[in-house]
Amino acid sequence: MPWATIGIRKDHLNRKFLSLAVVIIILGASVFAVFLLFQQNRISPEPTDTPSTEGGTVSINEIHFNETLTVNEEFFELYIQTWKSGMSIDGWYVTTFDGEGMLSLPSIANLDEEDYIAIFSGEGEDDLDAIDGTAKVFLNLPNRILDPSGDEIGLFDREGHVIDFIRYEGGNGDAIYSGWQEANMGPHLPDNHTGSISLFGYDSSNASKWLESLPSPGRPNVYSFFDSETGYTVTITNGLHQLFSFNGIDDSLIAGKGEKVDAYPKGGVDEKYIKEIKKHIAFSLDFYHKKGFTRGPATYKPGKINVTLLNSTTTETVGAASTRGHIVIKIGTIKSDVDLKYVCEHELMHLFQFKTEKKGNDTVDHAPVGNKFWIEGQATYWGVESTRANYNLTHKEIQDEFKRVGDHNWHEHYTDLNRSIFKGWGGGYSDYMGSYLFNKFIAEKFGEDKLKQIFDTAQDNFNNNSRDVSPKEAITLVLGKTWEQVLAEFHAWMLTDAIEDNGVPERKGHVNVTYNNDTIGDSIKVGSYAAGVERIKVNSSQPFKIKLNAKAGSKWKITIIYVYEDGTRKQMIGSPYDHGSSYPHIAVNPEGHEKKLVEVIVIKSHVEDSVARINMTVSPIPRPGPVQITPNGGPYFFELPWGMGNSTRLNWPWEVFWNFSYYQDNLNYTLRINHTSVRSDSAFNITIESPNATVFEETGIYGNGQILVYFDPEYTWPFGEYKITVAQYNWTSEVNGTIEILEGWRDGAAADYPIVIVPDEPHEINNELWRTPESIWYNLTLVPDFDYTLFLEIDAGYETEADWYIEVYNSTNLESPISSNEGEYSDGEWPRELLLPRFFEEKYPCDGFALLKVILSGSSSAAIGQLTVLEQPISGSSIDNPLWYNPNTTEYFGIPLPYSIHEMGLLFINTTLTSGKMYSTQFNCSEQITAELWNGENWLLFEYDNPSDFYNVTYEAISEVICIRFDVAPSPESVLFYMLTEVST
Repeated sequence: MPWATIGIRKDHLNRKFLSLAVVIIILGASVFAVFLLFQQNRISPEPTDTPSTEGGTVSINEIHFNETLTVNEEFFELYIQTWKSGMSIDGWYVTTFDGEGMLSLPSIANLDEEDYIAIFSGEGEDDLDAIDGTAKVFLNLPNRILDPSGDEIGLFDREGHVIDFIRYEGGNGDAIYSGWQEANMGPHLPDNHTGSISLFGYDSSNASKWLESLPSPGRPNVYSFFDSETGYTVTITNGLHQLFSFNGIDDSLIAGKGEKVDAYPKGGVDEKYIKEIKKHIAFSLDFYHKKGFTRGPATYKPGKINVTLLNSTTTETVGAASTRGHIVIKIGTIKSDVDLKYVCEHELMHLFQFKTEKKGNDTVDHAPVGNKFWIEGQATYWGVESTRANYNLTHKEIQDEFKRVGDHNWHEHYTDLNRSIFKGWGGGYSDYMGSYLFNKFIAEKFGEDKLKQIFDTAQDNFNNNSRDVSPKEAITLVLGKTWEQVLAEFHAWMLTDAIEDNGVPERKGHVNVTYNNDTIGDSIKVGSYAAGVERIKVNSSQPFKIKLNAKAGSKWKITIIYVYEDGTRKQMIGSPYDHGSSYPHIAVNPEGHEKKLVEVIVIKSHVEDSVARINMTVSPIPRPGPVQITPNGGPYFFELPWGMGNSTRLNWPWEVFWNFSYYQDNLNYTLRINHTSVRSDSAFNITIESPNATVFEETGIYGNGQILVYFDPEYTWPFGEYKITVAQYNWTSEVNGTIEILEGWRDGAAADYPIVIVPDEPHEINNELWRTPESIWYNLTLVPDFDYTLFLEIDAGYETEADWYIEVYNSTNLESPISSNEGEYSDGEWPRELLLPRFFEEKYPCDGFALLKVILSGSSSAAIGQLTVLEQPISGSSIDNPLWYNPNTTEYFGIPLPYSIHEMGLLFINTTLTSGKMYSTQFNCSEQITAELWNGENWLLFEYDNPSDFYNVTYEAISEVICIRFDVAPSPESVLFYMLTEVST
């Protein structure tokens, strides 16, 4: 977050610094003697509730009174809110209204706004010069005057008129002053807290403005908390009383993180901001940890972070961070919890960047600042993401709030891509916004994990600069792309996904022209690592070419963006592409787009460290006519270009067109192109156009080989005459080859090409998608454990127009169906059901596969319905689907094992008993197997009687349902003959 320009009170600083140079050293003993004499001879006034003319200038600001203190340790503190010319506290009085009486204050030199005076009860050496923003007064009393259980403190002027008054812990019974309400018990110090209570704000009579704090006599008040989730202690210092300078990150043009940052004395803020910062820091420490920043932030002491809060003169909140764990935040004049939260998280991310670690003998951190776009972009990105997560806001809501308070936002900043954020550091809000959007681009395009990996890879080596890894180097290493490619993709993202997915406002175009089927041109100068944006308004359906020329030796990446009438955008396949000083033109065919093309955006990314000019010309191109293709005919030979070699530079693209008549969709059609590249850099494009729109397009096909394109892959292309185009990819391409259409059956159109059906899932049948077949074939893999029921349903409106039915075939015999429901249902009767034969029934398909044929009869050729195969487990196949038998009777099963519904599986048989009784279960089997009984609590193993082949187990029925499980794996040929369960004696 940028550190805005700070208004410095030069008279305040100069007076203090000049005074420091001329301070007269007075012997301590003399001062003490004069003070005692003065105290002895002055007649103290009686305190009155009359408001002092000095009211509102000085407030009681901190009280250190807990019961653990000695007289020399307790103190309270005065804070100078405003200072009038000629004011002096000499002769003012403080009192707790107890036995000590009215205690006069001595004269203190160089007092000014934002100064602090610590008043100690006991003995010590006075500091009566506030040149450094701090003064100390020792009352030299023998006993404590701040009652730990509650007391009152008053500040009075020379006449005894009240300046400020505070009651804490309900007081100890003294009178109240300064309009204090009798019911107001004042602030409270939590039990066992050994610190102070401090005023955070200006209303000392408001108990909510007082918080428990660390003792800070003569200094700004300090609130501290421990974040148990992450183990960090955070101290929040409220205000500055003297100049605070540190090495860190500011918005100067210097590109080093060791730059000197100055924060000047300024008052603190209200307690609500202290509490907000506490929530923000706690949330973000956890948020960053979960995002993988587990090394933690830089700290000023192990495990300790310091935040200093100040009031600001700017509308937005601004901040700065030191390399040693300090954050300074100046809260703007337009209050915004969102902006405050963001600045806090932004600066906290800098501390994560500054965290040093050892790598071998080297010391590194992750804030390489050869160019600050990376560290500021990362801090801005993660600050925004933490804010979004904390407040559950959209990107737009955050940017709207930033705009409201005057912070950097994408509505007003980085609106011009012809401004480089990657060379030098401008320090302006457009630099911050551009750097943020670049980090957001990486996170969205490649993933936040890659963004974090780049963070870990980029590093500043304190021992050996040759081992530094710049952000650009880290980006290319992690993403596996050249810096030039990443840069161009960022510029393209700014005019596509950034707008469509995030709501980023449109970036401005540098040149705007209109194509009316005539030749037009322009020229633009582009900065280093920046981009020129050309907008071509398309007012013609005639194809045209875009020709670019640039200065010899300059390096460019070109991106083409298509903009459609409905506002959607599409990036041209193959772009961004390299463009040297001269390059062939780009062909644009408005009629080849599925939607109406209204604009073509040309992004000219200048990918080198210089400034260069690029020229562009837009002109019409012709389109040659087609040749008719016959399926399974040909092959048809083509040559690109037609015997003209590289002279196509001025006439490109050369294209070959074919027509294909598509009126049968029970057949599959595959376009096959065999090609040979005459030159190593040759490539071509394939386009297929329906009567209505482009349905297939692939560009930049290199090498020698074969291309197969599946025609109408979703069976949704309309019938009619199709146009197939093979075109040069660029003007240097020389390609020879053949083209042909291969014809074959469509899945489901013939028994040899069935559609695989999945049980329990509806398979839609739509005559409009088929259009030409009379039936559809399906293939169902059968599992012996299940029953299968076929359901044929029809959508509303087609009940009486469709007369569909199902036939089931064995795949080895297509002469006659195994079963059929033809004629079993009357018109309009739906659904139509058919049960498949079971595994152990005679007509069960011998190979475990069933061919299903749905006959699409009836008057409607546009009916829509569903075929569903319901799969139901057969009894005995699982513990949830057991066989049942009655106890106390001998039941003869004669069941072959393994049970016929599965191979090498388990058989489950249940019976219902009376819980709590003892039972005996026995059965007979032809061979030895493993059997267990579930008594409602445990699995019990049957005992085997070897001579008689009997199995028996005696048990108590814990539940009413008892389950017997037979594992037949050891003896696949065994047979279960009978089973008996009876009450055990």
